[in-house]
Order: sequence, then C-alpha cells, then structure tokens
Amino acid sequence: MIPTMRLRPATPDDLDLLRRWDAAPHIIASKGTEDWGWEQELVRSPDWREQLIAEVEGSPIGFIQIIDPAREDSHYWGDCPTGLRAIDIWIGEEAFLGRGACHSARRLRARKNRSKRRSAAGQLFQTRRATKNV
Repeated sequence: MIPTMRLRPATPDDLDLLRRWDAAPHIIASKGTEDWGWEQELVRSPDWREQLIAEVEGSPIGFIQIIDPAREDSHYWGDCPTGLRAIDIWIGEEAFLGRGACHSARRLRARKNRSKRRSAAGQLFQTRRATKNV
C-alpha cells in the first residue's frame, strides 16, 4: 500500500519531470510516443480539464488527467453525453509500479469529488496503465 498521497495541480514547473516520464519505457509501452505538447498544455486551464501530479511524501510519482470527454478539444472520445469523466493515470516513477498507486489516486480523487458534492456516478474510466499490476 502507498503511504500518504497528495494530488496537486500540474504546473509549467513540472515540464522536465513530465518529459522524463514520457521517455520512460513503461510509459512508452502504455501510451506510445505521442507528444502531449506539455509546453502549451501546462499553461492552459480549460474548465473541462484537470491535470494533477500525484505526490507521495512530497515526491512526485505520477500524473493524472481528468477531462469532460464531451467538451475536450480533440474529441478523442467521439460523441459523448455530458456528465462523464475520462481519467488518464500514469505512474511515472518505476519504484511505485505494482504498489497500488493508481488505486490510491482514484480513491483520493473520488473523495475530493464527493466533498464537492459531485456525483461519482457517470464517470468514464480509461486508465492508461503505465504500470505493472496495479
């Protein structure tokens, strides 16, 4: 089990970290070599997207992106009804693979949603598993 995890907004200060994770073999095996355009995306804050860094004991271990697929720019998900959420979770630090980090991050995010009185129902989960058995 993962010790205390915290989620914080991703910022332009995370650029080098995200580039390093993008180059990791376990991330490439999961998402390929797709360029997410971090330089542009980290400075954008559309109201339909949340980009977060997962930290354990103050050290970044992964990335989480939560979007409204009905409103997302590229329409990657096709035509979707409103009220859904698509979630990408990457565990960038190999030392945390297979230790339940994805589960901990999802649980923490769901708890935050409940505290904001949002329904957890109607969420679309596609976890891009850059992990081993999470």
